[in-house]
Amino acid sequence: MPVAKKGFLDLTRWDFAQKGLVKLDGEWEFYPNELLGPDAFRSGRTASRYMDVPAPWDQDPAIMGKWGYATYRLAIQIAPSAELLGIAKKSVRMADQLYVNGRAFKPSGQVGVDRQSYTPGNIPGEAYFYVQGNQLEVILQVANYDYFTGGIGMPLSFGHSEDILFLKNVNTSLEMSASIILLLFGVFYLSLFFWFRNDSSLFFFGAYFLLASGMMFLGGTQRLFMQYFPELPFELSWSAKDFLSFATIPLLSLFTVKVYPAWKYKHVLLAPGIIFGFFCLAIILLPYRYYIQAMPIFHSASIVYYLWLLIVFLVLYARGNYGRFDKKEMRYFILSIYLLIFFLFQYFLVYASKSSSTLVGNLALLLFVVSITMMLANRYHDTFSSMLLLTRKLQAADQAKDEFLIRTSHELKTPLHGIINISQNLMERSGKQSVDETRDRLELIHHTAYRMSNMVNDLIDLAKIRDGTLDMQLKVVNVAACTAILFEVFSFLTKGKNIQLNSVISPNARYVIADENRLMQVLSNLVDNSLKYTDQGSITISTVLMGDVVTISVEDTGRGIPPQNKNSIFHPYQRGEGASELDNRGIGLGLSIVQKLVRLMGGTVALDWSKVNEGSRFSVSLPSATAPTADLPANAWEEVSLGMHESAASLAAASPSFSKEDKTILVVDDEVLNVEVLRHVLTLEGWQVVTALSGEEALKKISSALRLDLVLLDVMLPGLSGYDVCRAIRETHSLIELPVLFVSVRNSPADKEAGLSAGGNDFLSKPFDAKEVCARVRTLLTMKQLARESTLHEMAFLHSQIKPHFLYNALGTIMSLCYTDGAKAGELLGSFSKYLRIIFQMDNPVEIVELERELELVNAYVTIEQARFGKRLHVFVDADEQLLQRKVLPLTIQPLVENAIRHGVLQRIEGGSVFLSIREQDGGIQVIVRDDGVGMSEEQIQELLSRENTKDGVGVANINKRLYRWTGKRLSFESALGEGTTVVMWIPFLTGEYKLGQ
Repeated sequence: MPVAKKGFLDLTRWDFAQKGLVKLDGEWEFYPNELLGPDAFRSGRTASRYMDVPAPWDQDPAIMGKWGYATYRLAIQIAPSAELLGIAKKSVRMADQLYVNGRAFKPSGQVGVDRQSYTPGNIPGEAYFYVQGNQLEVILQVANYDYFTGGIGMPLSFGHSEDILFLKNVNTSLEMSASIILLLFGVFYLSLFFWFRNDSSLFFFGAYFLLASGMMFLGGTQRLFMQYFPELPFELSWSAKDFLSFATIPLLSLFTVKVYPAWKYKHVLLAPGIIFGFFCLAIILLPYRYYIQAMPIFHSASIVYYLWLLIVFLVLYARGNYGRFDKKEMRYFILSIYLLIFFLFQYFLVYASKSSSTLVGNLALLLFVVSITMMLANRYHDTFSSMLLLTRKLQAADQAKDEFLIRTSHELKTPLHGIINISQNLMERSGKQSVDETRDRLELIHHTAYRMSNMVNDLIDLAKIRDGTLDMQLKVVNVAACTAILFEVFSFLTKGKNIQLNSVISPNARYVIADENRLMQVLSNLVDNSLKYTDQGSITISTVLMGDVVTISVEDTGRGIPPQNKNSIFHPYQRGEGASELDNRGIGLGLSIVQKLVRLMGGTVALDWSKVNEGSRFSVSLPSATAPTADLPANAWEEVSLGMHESAASLAAASPSFSKEDKTILVVDDEVLNVEVLRHVLTLEGWQVVTALSGEEALKKISSALRLDLVLLDVMLPGLSGYDVCRAIRETHSLIELPVLFVSVRNSPADKEAGLSAGGNDFLSKPFDAKEVCARVRTLLTMKQLARESTLHEMAFLHSQIKPHFLYNALGTIMSLCYTDGAKAGELLGSFSKYLRIIFQMDNPVEIVELERELELVNAYVTIEQARFGKRLHVFVDADEQLLQRKVLPLTIQPLVENAIRHGVLQRIEGGSVFLSIREQDGGIQVIVRDDGVGMSEEQIQELLSRENTKDGVGVANINKRLYRWTGKRLSFESALGEGTTVVMWIPFLTGEYKLGQ
C-alpha cells in the first residue's frame, strides 16, 4: 500500500475500483502551535517538519507537548476521476477541522489556540467531495487540552464514497451486534438470578455483561452513542464510556469471590476490584482532563489484573481446587480470561496508536462470550442432567422391556414354526421315508424344543431370582457327564459349521458342589453364546483344580468382545456386537442368568480374556467335591473330544441327486434349523437343493460352475448381510437370469423396499408356511422359464428372417460371375452357403453364441456384399483372437455391420469404408462399428432405435433391447451428417450356453 513521504502521496496508479480504500499513512507536513488554513499555503508557506501518521504528536516534547494545537497537511496526486470521493476519520484527539482543496467540512468539536476557545469532540466522521484535476490538498487542524496525548490516533481512509460508506456500515453493524449480544446475555443472567436468588454470582455476571454492552456502545471505534447523541456534553459521554470500561473489573472480582467462597485467600481476588472501584469513583467525581491522566496506568493495570487472575486460576486448577466450578467449567473460565486479555490488549494497542485493526479483538470478544456461555451452560446442564437421570432410567427400562418382548416373541416364534413345518413334512411323507430319516427329523424337533425350553426356563428363572424364590438343590455334580450330554445336544447345531467341540476335563477337577440342572443351564448358555459368535475353529470346555475350587472354562475362537462392551456383558438384555445388527440373536439374558445362577451356587463367573477376532474365555469357579461312592473310578472316564461336524458342502452333497424338474435352488441361512426345514420342504416338491451358511459361501457357489435357478436368501447373515449378497449377485446376474427370494423376520414396508431395492424378486416373512414357500418358489421359477422361452422364441423368429432383396441380389451376382469368373463365383457361392447355413440353423436355438460364430456370419455377409459393390465397399475387421471363444448375443454384430454398409457407406456414390473393432474392455467385450458414410441426425437415430424389426431383417432397436435385458447397458451412437456413424456395444463376459427348455 502506498505511504506518504515528505508530505506527498502518489496514488496515480492506485485503482480504487479494484483495490478499494487506501490509508493515508506516512509522513505529513506538521506545523506545531499553528492553525493554518488553505490561504496560508496558497501564499507559499512550506513545511520544515514532518510527523508520522497515525502517532501521538508528543514524540519529541521539545517540539510539541501533550497539550496544544497544530496543523497537518498532505498533498495527494491521483488519476483524474469523476467519482464522488471521501475521507473517513476515526480518532483525532481531541478536536479537529478538516479542509480538502480549500473546502471546510463539519468539525469535530472546536479547535482553538487555548482552552477557552477549544471544545473537545473526537467523534468519527466522513467528508465527501469531487476532485477537479488530479491534485488533492488535505489540511487537518487539531487541538487537544484534555487527553494525555494529542494528534491523529487512527489512520484516515481515502477512496470512493460507496466504499467508505460500506466500511462504516460494516463496523457499525459489528459493534451494534456485539453490544446487543452482550446486552441479551446480561438480561439472561439477571433473569436467572431473579429465578434462582440463592446464586448471587448470576447477578454479578449479568451486571458484568450489561456494563460490557454499554462499553461497546459508547467506546467502540465508531462510538455509536456519540454519533447518535452528538448534542450531549463531552464530559458526560466520555466519563460514562470510561466508567463502563473499568467498572467491569470490580464485578468480575465479586463474581470470582462468589465461586470460591471457602478459599482462605479469596480476599486476594477481591483486592484488585476494590482498587478499580475507587478509580471508577474518581471518573464520576473528577473532570475528564484530570482522571484521564491516570488512564494509561489503569489501562495497563487492567491487562495485568487479567494476567494475574489467569495465573491464579491456573495454579488452582493444577492443585485440583475448582471452587464451585467443576473441572470442565474451570477450563472454560480460564479460556475466557485468556480471550479477554487478548481483547483488551488489542484495544490498548489501538488507543495507543500502535495498531489500527480491531478485527482480532472483536473476534476474541465473541469467543469470550461463547466460552463463558459454555461454562454456565455446562453447570446447568449438570443440574438438569441430574434431574433427568431418573426419567432416563425409567425410559431405558421401558425401552429394554419393549425390546425384550420383541426379541422373546421372535426367538419363540421361529423355532415353533420350524417344528410345525418339520412335523407337517413328516405327516405328508408318512410311509415314504426311511426310519433313519424320520429319526433325524424327530431328533431335530427334539433339539429345537430343547432350546426353546431353555429359553423359557431362563425367563422363569430370572423372575424367580428377582423374587428370591429360586430353589437350589446343591449336591455333587459330575462336570464330565454334564459336558458330554451338553455336547450331544449342541452337536446338531454345529452341522454345516467348521467348529470343533472339545472337552478337556482334568481327572482331579471333575466334581463340584452345584445344582445339576442349574450347572447344565449355565454351561448351555455359555456354549450357546460361543456358537452364536464363532464361525469356525473350536469351542473347548476345560477344568482345573486350584485349592478347593474347580474352575470350569469355556473358550472359543470366535469374534471376541470389543473392549467397550466388556463391562456390560453380564447386564440383562445385552447382546454381543461381534456381528452386524442383522446377525444379533437372542434376548440378551444368557450371561446375566449365568452370573446370577453361579452366585446362588456359591461360585463366581468372570471373563478371563477376550480379543476381537481371536476369541474369548469365560470361567466359572465352584467349590470342588470328591467322587461319590456310587460313581465309577476316575480312571474309567476318558476325555471327550468331538470332531468337526458336517460342513455346508457335505450337507449339500447329502441332498437328493434326482429331481423330476431338474431345478436347483440355493438356500442361504446361518441357522442350521432353517436350512434343514427349507431343504426338506423343497426336496419334497422335487427340486434339488444346495445350501450355504454365510454370504461368502453363497457367493462362492454362485460363481462356481454349478448352474442355479433360484436363491432363497436370508437377510440375517453373519458377515455380509443378505442385501449385500443380493447386490453382488446382481452384478453378474439379472433379475430374470437368477431370481432371489428374500427371507426375513422383519416384514415392514421399509424392509421389503430395501430388499427389492437391493435386487430381490420377492420377499417372504419368517416364520413361513411350507405351502407358501413352495408357491412363491414355483411362481419365480415359472416366471423365469416363461421369460426365457419368450426370448428364445423371439430369437427363433429372428433366425427365420431372410432378407429378400439381399437374397435376390446375391444370387444375381453369383449368376453374373458364372459367365465371367467361375472361380470367383464358386468362392462367392461358398460364402453365400455359409451365410444361409448360419441363418437357417434352427435345430439348436441358443441365447448366446461364441464370438467366432458371429464373426463367421459377418465375414460371409461382407464377402457377398464386396463382390456386389466392388471398390465402393471396404471393410476392415480388427478382432482380438483371444476373445473368439467368448460368448456374445447372436445376431448383434452382423446387423450392425449390415446397417453401416446399407444405410451408411452405400448411400454415397463413391462408397466408403466400415471398420469393425473387437477388444477386451472393463471385464467384457467392446464392439465398435464405425463407417464414413452419410451419417445420421439425432432424429434419425431415435427413429432407428424405435423400429424393432425391419421388414427384411433384424432392427437395431431389437439389438438394443436384448443387450439391455442381458447387460443393463444400451448401444452408444455418435454420428454427424456427412461424416459417418460410430456404434459402440459392450457385452460382459458371459458363461454357459442356455438352450431352449432349460
